[in-house]
Amino acid sequence: MKLVSFNLFGMLLGGLTALAADLGYTLEHAAKMKGVIEVVISPDGRQIAYTLGVPLDPIKGENGASWRELHVVNQQGQSRPFVAGKVSVGHVAWSPNGEMITYLAKRGDDKNTALYGIPLNGGESKRLLEHHTNISSFHWSSRDDRFLFVATEKAKDSKGKDKGFDAEVYEEEPRFGQIWIAQSHKESGEWSAEVLKMEGSVFGARWSPDDKRLAVAVAPQPFIDYFYMYQKVHVVDASTGEITAVVDHRGKLGPFRWSPNGRSIALIGGAHLNLSLIHISEPTRPY
Repeated sequence: MKLVSFNLFGMLLGGLTALAADLGYTLEHAAKMKGVIEVVISPDGRQIAYTLGVPLDPIKGENGASWRELHVVNQQGQSRPFVAGKVSVGHVAWSPNGEMITYLAKRGDDKNTALYGIPLNGGESKRLLEHHTNISSFHWSSRDDRFLFVATEKAKDSKGKDKGFDAEVYEEEPRFGQIWIAQSHKESGEWSAEVLKMEGSVFGARWSPDDKRLAVAVAPQPFIDYFYMYQKVHVVDASTGEITAVVDHRGKLGPFRWSPNGRSIALIGGAHLNLSLIHISEPTRPY
């Protein structure tokens, strides 16, 4: 039975290969194929920001991951590049008023991945905020002057670096993720951020529709096994950091979102350790 399946697959693959050859499509074309990665609709629903993966040219000996450009397409299907070239743009989001597209990138002399914004109606990208470690994710509140972001603690300085002991040992020193609340200062145009300290390691967070609470993905430790299997969504008071509820699921945790009325949280998570399902949950009291 396996042999028959293999032969049928081989026949199908051979037919597709022959068809591609007839159309003039080669492996070189496949290696240069571009693809859409992220898609985000503007608040007014009239435009879509998306990231375009542009692979390096293996024929020229280039090696590495694809570049990620930022493009915007309107309702008429007209697309234009906003950030293009040798860049890697990620975590694209519109500002609440729809006047700016924000994204994470490491550009120019940045030491860490920073948050950038580019005006929709023209202008260059401006770095909004750089943290002392990489910003891994961010989420706007309903206001244009406030957002949260997740970043790890700063690494401790190694006492032996001056003597040549500069090896990086994977997971040797745990660096916990935390939530930071960034606030804009209209007078100076600058942003400042304060940490909202939580126990455990934060991997992601989102504002509730009324901006009073946060849904936060937390694991007891920052290690990779905990990231995959032991994250829990906590509902947190945005002003005090108090945990007011916990979503009870098992195993892996995927994306999670608030319902528009803020009464429920939808998430992709484990019903048990070996199965993932979509949940609509009204979080329970923590203890």
